[in-house]
Amino acid sequence: MQTSRGLLTRWMGALAASAAFLLWLVAMAGLYVKYGVVNHFITEGLHDPVTVRFAVKSFLVEILPLYLAIGFLLFALAMAVAKILRIWTPARDVWTFRHAFWTTLGLVGLVHGLLWWQVPTTLWVLLGINRLPMGLALALIFALCALALLRGLAWIPGWGLRKALLLPACLGLAWLSLWAPQRLEQLIWAPEHPVGHPARVVMISLDGLRQDTAMEAGFSRAHGFKSYNAYAAIPATRLEWSILWGGDARRYSVGNLFPSLDELEGKAPYEILEAAKAKGLKARFYIDDGGTVGLTDRAEAFDEVGMPAPGWENFLNSNLAVHIPMYAAWMNVLRIFPTTTPWTPLDLGLKAALDRGRGADWVMYHSCLAHQPIFLTRQELGAIPRWWRLPAGKMAPWFTVPDDRTLATAPPESNTYLAYRIRVKDILDHWIPIWNRLGQD
Repeated sequence: MQTSRGLLTRWMGALAASAAFLLWLVAMAGLYVKYGVVNHFITEGLHDPVTVRFAVKSFLVEILPLYLAIGFLLFALAMAVAKILRIWTPARDVWTFRHAFWTTLGLVGLVHGLLWWQVPTTLWVLLGINRLPMGLALALIFALCALALLRGLAWIPGWGLRKALLLPACLGLAWLSLWAPQRLEQLIWAPEHPVGHPARVVMISLDGLRQDTAMEAGFSRAHGFKSYNAYAAIPATRLEWSILWGGDARRYSVGNLFPSLDELEGKAPYEILEAAKAKGLKARFYIDDGGTVGLTDRAEAFDEVGMPAPGWENFLNSNLAVHIPMYAAWMNVLRIFPTTTPWTPLDLGLKAALDRGRGADWVMYHSCLAHQPIFLTRQELGAIPRWWRLPAGKMAPWFTVPDDRTLATAPPESNTYLAYRIRVKDILDHWIPIWNRLGQD
């Protein structure tokens, strides 16, 4: 019969496995920041006391609890499957700390293996592993997960058919843990039955979009008027929108990248937004990476503002989340607007903006999906012949401007412009059918 001590040690084993896997990911992230090719501005910012406090709080409040909860649930489901297959009953105290630890470690590992399988280029943040061909690296990860599961299920005497079914069942549980957040984010951000009238004016911008690349990627398929020789004199997100909102253009220059104190205190008003508000028009603004737009204490000019986080905290969503994949998979459910993790569907933010914009007069959506770093999905990698033979590290972005010799000798897959072109085409393939149907709404 089970004892209370046996129950406690069993569940402690499951929690310990989740925590151990998370700590390994954190250690790999630390090594990548220290030894990987990372922008100097980023590494310096990570040492700031404010950033450190934010990171510690995020780890203790969101990341660690999520990992412990999912590991706990996966192990509970594994026990339930074992009971259904009649290879374990609560009366047999066979799930020890060791068995629970290795079973849960294998399950959590499988979840991450499936996430890396969906976006293989995210392996470039794992030092050492990123030197292996992506196909080999993925096979190795799944093999290690299977070994952990076999060690965890070692208490099973013999291997009958029902017992052998536990391994594919565990793979099914791992897939289920990924299906849940993906289904939830679709229900939250892309509801099947929208409410309210469509917006009268919709403005969409994609940060970093090159005209030549967009045309090459099929932008001509989009309905409407096209201007082929339009140029922005101020290539910065916040400055672009500030001028469109009626900010004094004489204030802005390339050197004024961050908001001034006068702007944050409302001493430099957005006159067009203010005029729209005075006439009773509802203007709403949505962005999937609010770190590029400073709206602190300025949101009152809008009917609604939606962004994953209010400022530089978006760095956790858009850059650091790749190091903690299971957390990134749940991020769009945890945030108040879809963000830009490597596992975010490319049309999710646009659908959310159009849905939340219903009932308004002027809706604006700004996306940062074309920003570097770009992590290509398995489907996007289909544009690269025999991608599985390439090490993920070869597809990491350059954070410095390469010289001519480097460009001339680098293989095509190491040219980050290739990843950019593939991503832009994929974004347009997802977006164009949506905005081409807006006239039917």
